[in-house]
Amino acid sequence: LDTYFSCNSTDYPPVTTLISKERILPYWNAGMVLAHVNTGIFSLTARALQNLLAMAKVRSLFVNDKLTELFFHQAVYSFTLLRSCPDGVAPLPYGMNYPLHLLHEDTSPPPLADVISIRYDNYFTQRKAPDIYKQVFSAYQDKLKPYWYY
Repeated sequence: LDTYFSCNSTDYPPVTTLISKERILPYWNAGMVLAHVNTGIFSLTARALQNLLAMAKVRSLFVNDKLTELFFHQAVYSFTLLRSCPDGVAPLPYGMNYPLHLLHEDTSPPPLADVISIRYDNYFTQRKAPDIYKQVFSAYQDKLKPYWYY
């Protein structure tokens, strides 16, 4: 993701990650976003993805690098977001977009009552619902497995 920061002239302050408490430059996942429709952010991102994925050189980046494949859409979306929102962006509130795939690293996971939404990525491809959230996910595990489109 460092490449997309070098393409943007705006300085963005670091953010603190929820689980590991690391200070990192911000990037966004398009899965949990509130945006004004007039920004056109999703259309711009879709066009950027289509243009980039039409290039064999770009697609070749994914051949042996699953991490690049996983973060590619986030880098494209983040770059598009930063270029399209000159007034800035705000972090999601506590309990929103909780990273279920990092639950095993969280020393104090939020109680279910505090969770607004959960990001699960490929969690259900590799695991069953964790006991702490089993009542929510147990019936839907197979339907929640991811499907990649590029």
